[in-house]
Amino acid sequence: MQSIGTVLKRSETAAPASGTDEAAIRAQTTSWAKAYNGGDVKAVAAQYADDALLLAPGAPGVSGRAAILDFFTKDVAGSKAAGVVFNINRLLQEGWEVALHS
Repeated sequence: MQSIGTVLKRSETAAPASGTDEAAIRAQTTSWAKAYNGGDVKAVAAQYADDALLLAPGAPGVSGRAAILDFFTKDVAGSKAAGVVFNINRLLQEGWEVALHS
């Protein structure tokens, strides 16, 4: 089984994440990973704005929730076939990057 980490970037001028911010980041990311790992692509796509732009590594960008749903429908199926799951273990903040690593 292959695990993947998630990196979230914020503005260079933003203050470090507070405990409340960290809890919100962790809750949203955990919700996303649970939906992804459970194959609930509608719940994954619902976490994106209607006009969101998804820039997944190694794939062309997709715009809009319908296109994001289509992307994740294929991506989740491929991940399941390959045995890939998301596991969130810790939150790291270094300068302007916030990362949840497995």
